[in-house]
Amino acid sequence: MAHHPGPPGPMFDDARPPPFLFDVALSDEQQDKVFAILHAAAPALRDQSKAERKAREALHELVKSAQFSDSTAASLAQAQGKAESQLALTRTRMEHDLYAVLTPDQVAKINSQPQEWPGPRGEGPPRH
Repeated sequence: MAHHPGPPGPMFDDARPPPFLFDVALSDEQQDKVFAILHAAAPALRDQSKAERKAREALHELVKSAQFSDSTAASLAQAQGKAESQLALTRTRMEHDLYAVLTPDQVAKINSQPQEWPGPRGEGPPRH
């Protein structure tokens, strides 16, 4: 039976195990390593998610503002883009570290499964 750490909860949605781990039976040692990787990544993921959300919300408010300016919009768009870029980098690094915990047989099992990713918050890179 596969055992994996469950999602930590709404506050830490970005530090939940990626979908590719859901059907992988992990040893106790692997579970501990996965937990440590997710725990280490959580603060950066949370900060980057907050920065992205704040910039996105500010852009949305700017649309309705009587004081619209291209420079403000550009600055907010750049902030949002930077946060999204950092999120992608952090998630990619985290997932790479998670793959390093797996055995060759576990990686082969993951690679043989369909490459479907859930909605926008669960999107990730295609598996190779």
